Order: sequence, then C-alpha cells, then structure tokens
Amino acid sequence: MDSNESRDATILQEIEPAVARLIDRHEAIAKEWFPHEYVPWSLGRDYDKEPWTPDQSRLEGVARTSFEVNLLTEDNLPSYHRLIDRLFAKGDGAWRHWINR
Repeated sequence: MDSNESRDATILQEIEPAVARLIDRHEAIAKEWFPHEYVPWSLGRDYDKEPWTPDQSRLEGVARTSFEVNLLTEDNLPSYHRLIDRLFAKGDGAWRHWINR
C-alpha cells in the first residue's frame, strides 16, 4: 500500500462510524424501486434507429440537475468502490456492508 492509499485508508477508518450511522438511516427509510416503474416499457424505443435528442427530455429544473449529478456520480462510483473494496477487503464493518449493497 502506497502512502496515498495509507492516508485514504486512515481517513475512511476515521469516518466509518458516520458511514455506519448513515447506512442504518438509509436502510430504515429507503423504499425499493425499479426503473420500469418510472419509464413504462411501452415508452421504450430503439435509439440506434432513432437517436435521442435533448429536446425529448421531460425533466426540468432541479430534477434535471439531480439526474445529471447522479450520472456523474455513477460514472465515478466504480473507482471509489474498487478502492474501498481493496482497503477493506477483510472485515465486516460499515464499508464492507456498503460495498456489498
């Protein structure tokens, strides 16, 4: 483990109690959902044949910004996940629980 990874591991260990508390909070209030509940299959299309254009979006304002931030987060999540998995590969703490969700 290099010095940056060691520093990252130390920081992640220090905030693990907060992570545990937030995971518990999230699991207590989270409601399971599925994308098809919000985008009915009947509205599905083949975008290879008819490319999507921005004017087709039905999102506005805060919803659109939230969606864009979520996409940016999801694009980067695999690298965060991989780092945390490597640092906490052994054990059963809050970080392991989060990684396995």
